[in-house]
Amino acid sequence: MARIFVANRGTGRIKEDQLTRSPNVRTGESSKSRNGGLADRHVRLISLPKRRVRMLVAPVLAAFVVVGMQLGATTPAVAGTTVTNPSFESGWTSSTVAACWQMGGVGSGSATLASNATAHSGSLSAKLTVTSLATGGNRKMVIDQHSTSCAPTATPGHKYALSAWFQANVAVRMVVYYRDSGGVWRWWAQGSVVGSSRTWRALAFVTPALPAGATAVSFGPILSNTGWLLVDDAALADTSTPATTTTTSPTSTTSTTSTTSPPPTISPPPTTSTTASSSTTSSTTTTTTTPTSTTSTTSSPTTTTTAPSGNVVNVATASQLSAALSVTAPGQTIVLADGTYAGRFTLSRSGTATAPIRITGSRSARLDGGSTSSGYTLHLDNANYAQVDGITVTNSQKGIVLDQSSNSVLTNLDVYYTGSEAVLLRNYSSDDVVSANEVHDTGKVTAGYGEGIYIGLAVSNWSSTGQSRTNGGPDTSDRNQIMGNHVYNTTAENVDIKEGTTGGLIANNRFDSMGMSGANYADSWVDIAGNGYLVRGNVGINPGGALLDGYQTHVQVSGWAQYNTFQTNSSAVNAAGYAINLQISGGNVVKADNTQTGAAKGLTNIAVTP
Repeated sequence: MARIFVANRGTGRIKEDQLTRSPNVRTGESSKSRNGGLADRHVRLISLPKRRVRMLVAPVLAAFVVVGMQLGATTPAVAGTTVTNPSFESGWTSSTVAACWQMGGVGSGSATLASNATAHSGSLSAKLTVTSLATGGNRKMVIDQHSTSCAPTATPGHKYALSAWFQANVAVRMVVYYRDSGGVWRWWAQGSVVGSSRTWRALAFVTPALPAGATAVSFGPILSNTGWLLVDDAALADTSTPATTTTTSPTSTTSTTSTTSPPPTISPPPTTSTTASSSTTSSTTTTTTTPTSTTSTTSSPTTTTTAPSGNVVNVATASQLSAALSVTAPGQTIVLADGTYAGRFTLSRSGTATAPIRITGSRSARLDGGSTSSGYTLHLDNANYAQVDGITVTNSQKGIVLDQSSNSVLTNLDVYYTGSEAVLLRNYSSDDVVSANEVHDTGKVTAGYGEGIYIGLAVSNWSSTGQSRTNGGPDTSDRNQIMGNHVYNTTAENVDIKEGTTGGLIANNRFDSMGMSGANYADSWVDIAGNGYLVRGNVGINPGGALLDGYQTHVQVSGWAQYNTFQTNSSAVNAAGYAINLQISGGNVVKADNTQTGAAKGLTNIAVTP
């Protein structure tokens, strides 16, 4: 049994520091601010003894967070994207908390931060328990801001994906700070409120662009009510540095009809389609001003569209949701009340980089497509800069499909029970993020097409009338990021990357072969036919199923399945093949920091790079 330590019993009032007040400057989780005090957001953290710890790379998602990296060679090298002690395994004593973490908050109350034997990975997690709290107060646990070595370094102008796995009996959200060039910690941003969960669930957030002069970030979950919170496997990634490749797309294909790969610049530009007609558009929606506690993670811009910017539209029925989707505008958030929304739903309108369209709710807000034999439960069609988070999507042939939809985010979703794939990005859908989702129970109609997450179109479908918009050429759905997801019980691969796609990131996911059928050659967690992908920090297990190899590449078109990099992946293969089986060397790189158990043929079939 794991030994449990309790530390930092924050009993009594955490006083506001009556120091310099500047309405435009907010300092962070430190009682030792170099500017002499805390302004605007007043908080004092309990100082903890310093200790040496080794740097660990988060084994599972941070998702985002989560999740980001610089790539090298064909994908530049990562810097400052690891979290020290991400799973809270070290540093606990009777008087100190986990290494490189600290507790803080504001307002009168009582709270403890303790180790706990209920872990998402490893043997320990951290448990924050708030037993009393004044109105307007909070308690949080964040990366230690007193130490100069704990906080991940960061680059101004970049956006970061943050994540951690949690269980809680109350609502929780992510809070983020940055350290400026003078060493002062400043409050920066916060994620949306996420409802309670008695099972492990990913808490993920993508930040705005890091302000000028910032040097590091600190983040963690915050409770604004009494209750308890378990946290494990924190992660961070730089979403502004997606994988790139030094090679150009092949000039011809080996498919039956020879085609030329169009350069990324000739992909169809993002467009906003006309307002979708719907028999339900007469349904009413309720529009209210966005409350401060649930503000979008991006700044509220001005807009000339008819729907007011920065507003929240509350919906409670399928007809209200359809109506809201048909008229939404940049900066608007559609909030789904708990309940079942029967039908198929389409978003064909775009947000902007600074004012995305957001669709959000709890896991109890459930989009139900009605049948696994056809259709898409949620279709983003020419919908750029959209964010879908928190809800459940189920019961159709495909769960969520993005067509010509770029710079969009799918996060904190539960996508399951589909006839074939669960999440599909295709037809020039690029620069999208799929993070911190539960993706499972696919292929209920066609097992061989039951992939969890699918990027691009297979060469056999480049000319498909029903699917393709590429006019017979490759589907250059490029630079998509798959981070911090838990993918399991898929009848085909957990992740399938098709030929024609380039420069994506597959990081900090948890893959599970349970339920894999072996149909249509589905015998690996991840199958890559594209170029220039970084596959990093993933954990794969094989409790049963048709798994042969952990990761595979396949050349479906000459010049593809090249320049992919595999590093820091942990593979419990327990099968007859390799952990990483590459059809050709082709500039692919397998780093020595990958680990495996139970692969009968070993780590890989190509030379390992130190």
